Amino acid sequence: MARRIAAGIDEWSQICSDSFVPLRVSNSAQDFRASIHHLQLGEIGVSRVSSKASTVLRPAKLVAAEPRDDVLLSIQLSGPGAVRQADRSATLLPETGAIYEADTPYELHFDGPMSELVLQVPRHRLRLRDLTIREATARTVSSSYPLGVLRHLLDGILSAEQAPEAGLEEQTGEMAVDLLSSALRPFAGGQACSSRLSGETIYYAARAALEKHQADPSLSIDSVAQLHGISRRYLEALFKRHGTSPASYLQLLRVTRAQELLSGTTAKIVSIAHEVGFYDVNTFIRAFKRVTDMTPTQWRHDRR
Repeated sequence: MARRIAAGIDEWSQICSDSFVPLRVSNSAQDFRASIHHLQLGEIGVSRVSSKASTVLRPAKLVAAEPRDDVLLSIQLSGPGAVRQADRSATLLPETGAIYEADTPYELHFDGPMSELVLQVPRHRLRLRDLTIREATARTVSSSYPLGVLRHLLDGILSAEQAPEAGLEEQTGEMAVDLLSSALRPFAGGQACSSRLSGETIYYAARAALEKHQADPSLSIDSVAQLHGISRRYLEALFKRHGTSPASYLQLLRVTRAQELLSGTTAKIVSIAHEVGFYDVNTFIRAFKRVTDMTPTQWRHDRR
């Protein structure tokens, strides 16, 4: 994973060009700052971008000089923005998105501070007709099941401390493509829904949601199933194929985090229980012992 910070507009132009496609960025402020967290999954790029007000341009001269045939999706996290291409303009508000094509001039405009996720996919990887992609260009993709799950998936990938293992890299990228294709189907007269997604995509997306929200004590398996538009029974069946259950996976995540805090801090057991997502310390102790065959106190003592 690459994390880069820019303290000026020229530096930011170069970082954006290195991370996406050749671009030009403009801004009139003297204290401009921006950052990007970028991860490459084979042919597919995933990024989290934050910046102050700016305008990002891919003019015709750059398109001609350095052609690319990628499709990019911006999912807005904070602050308003706009995507302009092909005589159309899409408004970006938090939890909405828009696609734009690298083989045609485009403009991204942000009036103030913003943050967004960006997915960059070679056109040939999308399971959509070119006419559908053209029709979707610079049109707002409203918050929907596939877009919401894609946001959780990308955010989870970028929030992880390390990139997916080699065997999962291509699979993770394919899931992102699957979700993007589903989110764009309404532009071809179809319906964006979970039933069009593979079980593996839903499984890994659910895992990403559990990983992202593991410290939330109100997180439930029912709420994760509802987020992905499926029944709890189907979600549990998907996890069973991988030899576990959603509840067991969430418990393992929380216990693993608790082990880090037990060995790396002097925090009290009750504080650690609350920090990793348990309302009650006794429930935490039982869960910890179920996974490790030790109480948290015993585990900490053995590692000192």
